[in-house]
Amino acid sequence: MRRSAAVFPALLLASLVALLGVAPAPASAAPAPVAVAVVDVLELINAYPGFKTAKDALETAVKAAEADFEVVKKDVAKLEGDLKLAPLNAPNRVATEKMLAQKKIQGEFEVKWKVRVAQDEYMGKLIRVHGEVKGHIARYARANGYGLVLQMTSEDVSGKTPDELIPNIVVRTVVHFDDALNITAAVKATFASQSPPAPAPVPAPAPR
Repeated sequence: MRRSAAVFPALLLASLVALLGVAPAPASAAPAPVAVAVVDVLELINAYPGFKTAKDALETAVKAAEADFEVVKKDVAKLEGDLKLAPLNAPNRVATEKMLAQKKIQGEFEVKWKVRVAQDEYMGKLIRVHGEVKGHIARYARANGYGLVLQMTSEDVSGKTPDELIPNIVVRTVVHFDDALNITAAVKATFASQSPPAPAPVPAPAPR
């Protein structure tokens, strides 16, 4: 009697399912495994053609600013020499001293300003290079079925103080990986054969 009572609700449920045309919910399928790779972004940036172009442009701009400053220093030296030879009561002495002071201040300002502008432009180019390198990584990952790419570095941890060492440890989030997961060389090989991806717009430098 107890067995019949236990079976009856199950039979009733089956009858209701058949009557309503409702199929039991299937068990949820296990998520597909995600292919993972690692990549050394810094190594790729150093190897990227745009990085060398940006670095060369910075060095050229700094050297040009320093060359201009050398011209100013020669003018200043000439004026200082003229002042030493001029009598103390010369009528144009005060004007020459004023011109000398202005040249010194203006010359130092100009070289610092030109270097700052060059550095700001360099930073903008570095942001663009980083975006393009990320684009190459993403394109390679999609083409080869990688759903997740993690940043790693094979460089040794360094730092002269704890304040330098600890951040160097923290940014190394991947502490172990098999060499077969490293796609750095494969992505690097795409630089010459693929056009750069369009990076996100580079924000203008914040005013200082």
